[in-house]
Amino acid sequence: MKEKIKHWLKIVFSALGIVAIFDWVIAPGLTAQNTVINILSFLLAGVVSTIVGVILWNEITEIEEEEKKEEDKDGKIY
Repeated sequence: MKEKIKHWLKIVFSALGIVAIFDWVIAPGLTAQNTVINILSFLLAGVVSTIVGVILWNEITEIEEEEKKEEDKDGKIY
């Protein structure tokens, strides 16, 4: 149970971190008058989104695999 709580806390804090990055770094760059800053902010947003998406996907699938292994050990099928 503690592992699941830690897992969800990681997801929540990751989401809050992403919102903070978009709020304080990327969004001001997208509204800037300079086109180069706009493009760089857009690229940064894409890179951050991709990295966090991959990390969260790996975390989620890892926990699902561990649960399946535990079910196989117990011999229980839910």
